[in-house]
Order: sequence, then C-alpha cells, then structure tokens
Amino acid sequence: MHRVPRSIMVGSTGRNTGKTEFACALIRSLKERYTVHAVKITTIYDGCTTCIRGDEGCGVCTSMKGELRLNEELRPGGKKDTSRMLDAGAEKAWWLRVREGSLADAAKELAKLVPEDGILIFESNSIRRVCEPDLFFMLGSPDNSEVKDSARSAFGEVDRMVVFDGKTFDFNIGSVSLKNGRCVYPHNAAAVLLAGGLSSRMGSDKRYLDIEGVPLVEHVFSQLDISFAEVLLSVADNPVPGLPRTRQIPDRYPDTGPMGGVASVLEESEFTVNFVTACDIPYIPISLVQKMLRLSKNHQIVVPVDRSGKLETLFAVYSRSVLPLMKELLESGERRIRMLYDKVDTCYVDIPLWMNLRNLNTRADYLAYLAG
Repeated sequence: MHRVPRSIMVGSTGRNTGKTEFACALIRSLKERYTVHAVKITTIYDGCTTCIRGDEGCGVCTSMKGELRLNEELRPGGKKDTSRMLDAGAEKAWWLRVREGSLADAAKELAKLVPEDGILIFESNSIRRVCEPDLFFMLGSPDNSEVKDSARSAFGEVDRMVVFDGKTFDFNIGSVSLKNGRCVYPHNAAAVLLAGGLSSRMGSDKRYLDIEGVPLVEHVFSQLDISFAEVLLSVADNPVPGLPRTRQIPDRYPDTGPMGGVASVLEESEFTVNFVTACDIPYIPISLVQKMLRLSKNHQIVVPVDRSGKLETLFAVYSRSVLPLMKELLESGERRIRMLYDKVDTCYVDIPLWMNLRNLNTRADYLAYLAG
C-alpha cells in the first residue's frame, strides 16, 4: 500500500453523481488556504475496447502506448474535467491514464504530485486498492442498484459517502482542512477523552505534564478536536481547566475503573459512534483512528491489537448500543472492559508494526518521550 500524504481522493458509485463537481468544490474551498494540485485518473482495464464511460469514446485511452501516461492540463476554460479543476483554482492539474496492472506505479506517481505544504485532490475508485490517501469521499448512494464494481470493492475504505442533489452536497465542504500535515474533517462521531485516572505511578497529575508548551490533556484534545464533531471529557470529580467549551462528564460509577468512565460518557453522548482514548497517549495516530471509524460502520466495538496480542481497550471505538450490557457488567461487579468483547460484535484490528501507541504512565515514560 502506497501512502499519498496530504491527499483527498474522490470516487463515485456511478455516472452523474457529482464527482467532479465535488472535487472542484473542494478545490475552491481549499485554494484560499493552501496550494492545491488535482488529478483526473482513468483506469484502463484489460481487454477493454470501448470507453469506460460506456459509450464509443474517443479512442485515446484504448490506443495508449505503455502502462501509464501523465498529461498536464494547460488550458483552463474548457469542458474537460481537468480544465474545470484549473478553473476552480487548482494551481496544476493532470490527466493520468493507467492500465489496471500498473496502478501501484500510478500511486507512486501521485505521491510526486503533492505540492509542498499543499494538498493533492484526485478522482478515482480503483486506485484505492493500492494507495492510501488521507481522506476518501465517494459520491452517490451505496444502495444504488447500478453501483460500479470499482466502487463496490472500495466501500470499506470510504470515509464519507456524499450525496449531490444537483445543487448542493449533504456535506460541509468548508470543514475539510489540513492539520498537522494531514487532511481531516470532523467525523459524525464523538471522541471520549478519559481524564479521571489517579496518576499513581506518575507521582503527579499526568494531565498537566508539559507537552510542547501545553498540558498533556490539552495537547491530546487539540488532536481530537479537528477530527470529531464533539470531544467529551470523562473526569472523576473536579472539572479540568483550560477546556471551557468541552462537556466534562463526571464518573457516575465510582471505583469501577475506566469502564465506569466510559459508561458515564456513553450515557451523555449524542453520537452512536464514540472513539475512546486515555489522556496519557500524547500522539494520536489519526490514520489508525480513521480506519477504526470506517470499520465501526459494521461492528459495535473496534479495538486495536499489538503484535504481542495485547488489546488497546482504551484506544478503541464503542457504539452506544453496548451501553446496556456495559451497565450490567458494572452492576455485577465486573470492572474489566474487555469482558464486554465476546458478548457483542467486536472487530479486532492489527496495529501496524511501525506504529507505537505510547502511554505515559511513569516519570521515566515521560522523560523518554521528551527525549524522543
């Protein structure tokens, strides 16, 4: 899988879904803040002798020599999709034609087109099987009986389905931004930040450890705030200062450990999907969080597993639907949240080998983190 940093992929379930309109709307919104490049990708399938659009076509693709060809668009004002991208405000636009067997090479080419400190927007479905953008939007409805095969095979990777009624989109395009070198938008979900622990092994309140000039709890909050519709704070008793616009939920199940805090927040959350994390994880890998959110469409719990088999129970996605069973466990005296997993639809996702969900539990952990 080839990573394409600072990129947004736009696909579609079929024709006339508003795919290029959406890509151009993104360009118009983002060009005021960032340099934007854009690519129209056409995949040529083996044995195809007619235009992939379903008509006779112009023959340019089927007669192409070689495995891929990249052409820069130099003429704004035309009817071609690449011309429309320039008209929308893209600094550069290209048409990338690629044979199906060379999609991996095309993904490598895409990574070269990302502008420095800017954003690349590209249209495709099929290339998602070999490349990982920051965000993947798909135009149209998955319930459409005429969904393209390339779209159907990519449904599991879609961050947000978007519907276009011919005039407007059911998505706030202005909410997309570039934060910490990654394209993000607030998901229709809540983040739950657990900040009610005793910090007994740290020797002081870990919530206020200095991380890059701000308290740890604020540092973690700022990473979550850009990717979720709301961030809820789970606290034991006293509110945490410095986060005035955050709903802070007192623990209603004292002396029951983290599961009591999670249950208390789920009772107050307005969202079905809730990503839960401890406040002592200073770096939140948003790529893993986004993958978990995608998987949560079909599961009640999504929990990461490291290479040793350890479950990251406090870096997981919990549906509000598990709340009744969670309360039953608490009332029975059970404090281990993992005891919930075999009783509901739980999905286990491997943590990539290069990724480290580092917790700051002790003073030594903190000093090691500061040392890099």
